[in-house]
Amino acid sequence: TLDRSSAASDVYKRQRKFYELLEGFDISKELKVKECSKGMKDKIQIALSLSRKAKIYLLDEPMSGVDPKSRKMVLNAIIENFDYEGILLISTHLISEVEKVLDRVIFMEHGKITLDESVDEIRENYHMGVEEYFTEVL
Repeated sequence: TLDRSSAASDVYKRQRKFYELLEGFDISKELKVKECSKGMKDKIQIALSLSRKAKIYLLDEPMSGVDPKSRKMVLNAIIENFDYEGILLISTHLISEVEKVLDRVIFMEHGKITLDESVDEIRENYHMGVEEYFTEVL
């Protein structure tokens, strides 16, 4: 059976975390979504995702609509707030923005995996960073 007080407590914790993330992104909780820019909507989506306890977090281009000044803040929020009992998958073309926090990379071309290696293996085997490897070798 579901313990109602425990479920209510979990909902409250997720809601509180969501509002903390919004505040960190400098977005008022009073703001209506239709009043938000694309970047603000992307930050709201990230806050919604990270406020949940999940086994897998899949973020598709989480920083594409975010201005360059805010990207570091968004990446830090992602790293600091996802549940480390889960797995974080980030799909992005902004390799240089996320490279320093990656454990493993998977490159795909036309729906097929062309590379699946740890970041350390790429650096050790090819003597270059992930973005450099991507642009020069693949």
